Amino acid sequence: MKRAKIIIPVITMILIMNVLAMGCVTDDCDDEDQWVIIVNGKEYTTDELIVTFTEVNITGSDGNNYTGISLSDLVNDTGLSDQESHNYTIIAADDSSKEFTWDDMQNGILVLDERKSVFTEKEIENWVKDIVKIEVV
Repeated sequence: MKRAKIIIPVITMILIMNVLAMGCVTDDCDDEDQWVIIVNGKEYTTDELIVTFTEVNITGSDGNNYTGISLSDLVNDTGLSDQESHNYTIIAADDSSKEFTWDDMQNGILVLDERKSVFTEKEIENWVKDIVKIEVV
């Protein structure tokens, strides 16, 4: 009986420590699903992007069809005026970046599930993967 009194609390502690070590108690903690992008200083989570913006379909310069959020809609939502007079730097998690004109932004989307930009008129080597920020320059 003494063993049972010791074993049950020990097993309980091991289970609790495993849950804490995983960092999550429920499936809602999946960081892969909650990604953040900063556009002109304004921060958006994946959920906010889905709720705020309407997805559009485009044919990328590679001939494939893609669904995502218009890059120009993202910039417009930040309250920026005179968009045509600016360029836009799209920055990846590895700090690589590409610069685009407003015309480019109007012909591009952010593909949420792949976290990348796709353009109708820019070659695939100009697309940015794993986007974390869009800066106005």
